[in-house]
Formats: sequence, structure tokens, C-alpha cells
Amino acid sequence: MTIALDRPTAATRTAVLETTGLRIGYTGRDRTRRTVVQGADLRLEAGRTLALVGQSGSGKSTIAAALAGLLPANGTVESGAIRLDGVDATALDERGWRALRGGVVGTVPQDPLSSLDPLERIGTRLVRTLALHAGLPRAARRVRAVELLRAVGIRDAEERLRAFPHELSGGQLQRVLIALAIAGRPRLLIADEPTSALDVTVQRTILDLIRSLQEQLGLAVLLITHDLALAAERADEVAVLHDGRIVDQGPARRVLEQPEDAYTSTLFATAPALSPDRYGDRERARSAEDVVVVRDLVKRFGRGAPAVDRVSLTVTRGEVHALVGESGSGKTTVARAVAGLTAFEGSIAVEGTALAADPPRSNPHPRLLQLVSQNPLAALDPRFTVRRAVEEPLRVHGGGNRAQRRERAEAVLDEVALPDSLRERRPHELSGGQRQRVAIARALALAPRVLLLDEPTSALDVVVQAQIIDLLMGLRERECLSYLVITHDLSLVRQIADRVTVLEHGRVVESGPVRGLFAAPAEEYTRRLIAAIPRGLG
Repeated sequence: MTIALDRPTAATRTAVLETTGLRIGYTGRDRTRRTVVQGADLRLEAGRTLALVGQSGSGKSTIAAALAGLLPANGTVESGAIRLDGVDATALDERGWRALRGGVVGTVPQDPLSSLDPLERIGTRLVRTLALHAGLPRAARRVRAVELLRAVGIRDAEERLRAFPHELSGGQLQRVLIALAIAGRPRLLIADEPTSALDVTVQRTILDLIRSLQEQLGLAVLLITHDLALAAERADEVAVLHDGRIVDQGPARRVLEQPEDAYTSTLFATAPALSPDRYGDRERARSAEDVVVVRDLVKRFGRGAPAVDRVSLTVTRGEVHALVGESGSGKTTVARAVAGLTAFEGSIAVEGTALAADPPRSNPHPRLLQLVSQNPLAALDPRFTVRRAVEEPLRVHGGGNRAQRRERAEAVLDEVALPDSLRERRPHELSGGQRQRVAIARALALAPRVLLLDEPTSALDVVVQAQIIDLLMGLRERECLSYLVITHDLSLVRQIADRVTVLEHGRVVESGPVRGLFAAPAEEYTRRLIAAIPRGLG
């Protein structure tokens, strides 16, 4: 790809980013001070990539915000120094940071939809950014905006300038954010979880784009990620954060193969892409008993081509069956049909009970199948305590008297290892992993035979993800549960699933045992999906 942008001077081995002894803290509402980054030393040269990895709460995003001058009002650099392209940025005011943003530092945030004004056209935002950071005359800004969109691989660039954010796909929106970040030809690009919400093929495309821009523009790239395989594959160096401290740092290969800290070893040991055999030999004999049977499922939205076109699949007793595919492949639509949340054509049976093609709005088979949603914060009532949230399905579906409901809720909360101290809290007072445990406990309250897991770990860091998957795999063995897992994380599929069904444009491409399919996929589409999985150092 050739970029129609003025190229800066050739990359040198001078530091574009340098921090020494960096300490960052926040002041709470009660005026207490909490230090979250404790003495971080980082150095990043032009043309190189440094990956900053660690659990949620380790300080990664706080460091990224400080390096872009975007700390919230209650956050301050307590001590240490930040130098950006030779400029001491440690104590800059907002006016000073405006001079650095765009021209020295560009940022690609994690969530495009929350970063773009839904009422503002893409072109308006790009032109305004060019006016601020590129020093271009008014007549040249729109021309450069088109060049930027083309540079990041957006087709029909002139037409897309007139689009609103909701009219673009997730991958296109991420490309727009990259275009905005490089509009002022920065020396440092901070990419904060740039692909966490994208399917595996779009993820690879975006990362290839960042690498191409890096090579052509001489960018230094700071990659903030919880995907350790991605960090190992894409970064020259890796810095590992734990409780605000850098516990390991160095060349990616050394950090992965010879970690200097036990925490680093734990991180890499739990990453699905780096530990595909974590759950041992899963080539068990399949049960002869079918618990979910989907036959010739069709779902149409409007008059166009069906979103789901004659999909058939079977989940057997005790099986983990994964449904995978790119965004728009129909995975979520199939899941909603199986959960009884949308009308459909064809047939669906759960534990031998046929589901009405035009089901009621609530779950028609709550004691047979339960859905664990992708976003537990949105799925849990913010007014309910943990205990009440778990008791609610029992109350709605006649799960005994008050004492019996409380006893059952306590039992399933014990089963998901949620401490007593958290059971009177509300969802916003819990961490992401704790909320996911509550969602699983609520789903288990009615003792269903099947769990439908919609992206169960997509918003979790690698350590919490491993805890949740350990929990689910243990529950499957103890309760003889069957799982239908909807996910774009093929590393996770390879690690936990027995069988997999691959969807493309609403149709089944192929289906079979996970190990056989991953080893020898029959279809080009499946081969492309598998090839896009980050593989670490290779």
C-alpha cells in the first residue's frame, strides 16, 4: 500500500518516548490519594513497537493517558519524567499538550463509537483534525482527508466522508480512528487495545495496516493490549505491568521464552493462543444424546438475503460446541433464535422440546437453557444486589418460597466462588470478572442443562478470562452441562471446544471436531480464519 502523505525524515535510533521513574496517582472523592503507577521506566525508539501488557487495573491505560496528556482531572503525575521526541512533557498544561497532540503523539482509542460524535460526519471530524494539527489551508483539508481514508484502506473514500459513525462497520471505524491519529504525522502512535472488539480477520487487517504505516512513516508504536499472543507476535519489546510496577521488560522473545518474573510466567501460561492444551485431551467419545438440535434455521430481516440461511447444528450431552465466524456471519442471530429471543423459520429443539417459531419475548425454556450475555453489566439490573439478581429467576419461575430461593442463590454463588463479602453489592461495585461470575450464577439458578455463552470472555483480561473458563469447564464436569459458545476468539475455541461450526454470510461452511478442523480445514474461508490467529513468536 502506498500512502499519499508527506513522509518524515528516516527513522533513527533516538528515543521518541522516554519515561523515568514515572509515578501516577488519583485523588478520590474523599480526598485520599491512590498511586496506580509506581516508577515506570520506558524507552521507545522510532520505527519500533513496544507492547505494554498486564491485567485490568495494572496501570496500562493510565500510562497511555499520561503520555497523551489525557489524564482525568483527578489524575496527576506525582513524580518522574516524560519526554516525547525530546520535549519534556512532565508538567505541561493543556495548551502545551495541544501543541504535542497530533504532531508528536497520535492516539488510537479502544472504542470507536464512544470516541466519535454520532451526530458528526466522518469528513467533518477529519477536516477539523487537519485544521488543528496539520497546518493545511482550508482548500487542501478535504483533499488530504480523502487521502487519509484511502491510506488506511477505506474504499469509496469521498463517499465515506459523508457517512456518520453508525453507517460504518467496526473495522471501518477503527480505520477512521487510525486516520485521525496519523493526520498530523505524529512521531509516536499510542494504540490502546485497538482490536479487542474485532473478529480475528479484521484484527489482523488492522494490525497489518498499523505495521505498514509504521514502516512508511517511521512511527514509534506503543501497543496497549491484554492479548499476549498478539503482543509477542507484533512487538519488538514487551513491558509487563503488575499492580502499577513493571515486573519484566525486554525483547519480546526473551520475555516470552525466559520470563524474569513469576507473574509474567502466569500471564503467558494462561493465554489461550499460547496454551492450546491447557484443558488436556478433549477427544472424548461423543454422547449419543442430543440436547440442542437446530435444523434448516432461516432468519430474515426485511426483503434482502437471509441473515441466517438453512443453518443446522447439534450439541450433544456434555459437549462444548463453538459457533464461529466473522462479524456479520450470523452467529448472534443463531444464538438469539436458540435462546427464544427472535422468530425464525426451520426447527429448534432443546432437550427434546420444540421451540415455537414465533416464541414469546421471555425465555420459553428457562429450566432447560440459559443465556450468559456478552455484557453482564448491561444484563444485570443495576438496582439489584448480587444476591437478589441470582434469586430473581427463581422468583419469576416459581423456585420455591423465600427461604428456598435464598438457599439456592447462596449455593450457586458458592459454586461460582463469589465471596460472601460481595453478595450485597450492586453490579457497578464489582469488577468485570466478578460480574461475569454473577451472570453465570444467575444462569445456573434454575439448574438448566444447557448454557448458551455469548462471547463469555471478550471483555476480560487474560488472567480473569482463565479464571472464568476454569470455572465453566469445572461446572461442565460437575453438573454435566452442555455449552453452545458464540465467539470470535478462535484461540479460545481451540483451547476449550469439542466441536466447531463455522459460519460465513449466514451459512454453515464446515463443521467438525475442533482438533481435526484446525489441523486440516477443508474450506478456504476457515483456513483464512485460522491463519489470522495471533501465534506469538511463531
